[in-house]
Amino acid sequence: MKALRLRLNQEFPSTTFAFLPADIVSQILNFGLPSPIDVQISGFNIEGNRRFADSLLQKLREIPGAVDLRIQQAFDYPLLQVDVDRSKAQLWG
Repeated sequence: MKALRLRLNQEFPSTTFAFLPADIVSQILNFGLPSPIDVQISGFNIEGNRRFADSLLQKLREIPGAVDLRIQQAFDYPLLQVDVDRSKAQLWG
């Protein structure tokens, strides 16, 4: 499994991969979470939260035995900003 993780990261450097538990027992024991440890960071400063999450992730990766560490919420997905004039949109149905 470790070889697969390394190969996927080398072949697809901008893609995040996660290996979720396939058996129902692990899913139940984890209370439906994708892993037994779930760290959540919340606050009003989104950029600050992201910087803190990145630094925490690097520290957690140093823990022996910790695998598939990732930030679940993607922040670099494509965005499309659309401004709609509701009055004109209503005329068009």
